[in-house]
Amino acid sequence: MQIAARPSAKTELRTLLLSAAAGGAVGAVPLILGIAQPAQLLFAAAAALCGGLVTRGLQPSCRAVEPDAPPMAVTLRAEPAAAPAHGAACAEAVARDLGDLDPYFAVTGEQLRSIVAQTEAAAAAILASLQRLDAAQARSAACIGGAHDRIVGFAEQSDAALQSLAAALGAYLDRRLNETREERGTVEVAVGQMRGLDALILSLEKVGAATRMLALNANIEAARAGAHGAGFRVIARELQDLAQTSQTAMAEARVQVADAQQTISRVLIADRGDDATRTEQERLRALMAELGGIAETTTRVLLGMARTDLAEVKAQNAAVGDEVLSVFGQVQFQDVVRQQIEAVDAANAALQLCLDGLRRRLIGTGPGRASAPAAILETARARYVTQIQRRVDAQALDQVVDQALDPVAPDIELF
Repeated sequence: MQIAARPSAKTELRTLLLSAAAGGAVGAVPLILGIAQPAQLLFAAAAALCGGLVTRGLQPSCRAVEPDAPPMAVTLRAEPAAAPAHGAACAEAVARDLGDLDPYFAVTGEQLRSIVAQTEAAAAAILASLQRLDAAQARSAACIGGAHDRIVGFAEQSDAALQSLAAALGAYLDRRLNETREERGTVEVAVGQMRGLDALILSLEKVGAATRMLALNANIEAARAGAHGAGFRVIARELQDLAQTSQTAMAEARVQVADAQQTISRVLIADRGDDATRTEQERLRALMAELGGIAETTTRVLLGMARTDLAEVKAQNAAVGDEVLSVFGQVQFQDVVRQQIEAVDAANAALQLCLDGLRRRLIGTGPGRASAPAAILETARARYVTQIQRRVDAQALDQVVDQALDPVAPDIELF
């Protein structure tokens, strides 16, 4: 009977423990990363293979005894002591290398969670900026609408006051014409000059119409402006032109009223010298002064409203521009996230090379070490682009955050 030598129970137990440790360490990669991708599944399969290879490498080979040995002789052939010692040393080296990957797994997991948190914060900031931009546009539209309502209302009031004053003055002149037929010619000239007020009223009506058209154009421009608000500058220029036109029209009205007043005064002075004449002159001067006051007030109010609305529209445009720039800055954050993900991908590629080197060491088909496990974390650190990444790295390794960061470095190094 021939009996082959078998390894001891202690050796088998140690082999199983080392196999389980190697397979568990390698298979923990996808679990720590939180990503179920084909590459990580392959790593898990490689872990099982590594465990089997370790088991196989640690088992001593069994040989049968020579066929010509004496019957019933028991021949025990033990392997040289160097083979199990070499397998145990190889397994211990692999276990140490796998243990060196723990900092990388901790940092990578924290970095991925940090990327998710930063992305959520950037999305929330973009949403808040868009909401503020929408509110700024609503305020701009309200400003334009309020300016339109004020200008139209004041123009209508001025038009009604001028029409009432012109009607009263016309009635007085008609009565004087009927009473003094001998002054018909001169009074007719005065009436003609006073009827120049109709042109003034027409000008004011045109101002009201232009204001309405301006309001319509402002609403259309506001709808087209979108996020940029460039049309508000056109509204400001139109308001200035409108104020200038109103001022010119009122100046012409003052000249016409002054001419009419002088003509009527000459007629009254020439034909009457008594107190009745002076009373009529005072009444006419009062009417002319009232008309001039209305014209001056209208011009001053229109100019003031134009300046106020122009300043408010300018401020609203500046607010809209700031919000647009803020949105653009938040959108650029996607480049930072892209580089962070590329850094994790590069570190995973280095991890794959390291695991491949460990596999070749176990089966004895390659060099002793393709890449050091500690170099994987350094590869990831070399591609950090934000202070947040360095802070997360320090926190994952329980380091002092202030010592891991440069106080003068910017938050983002891309821009």
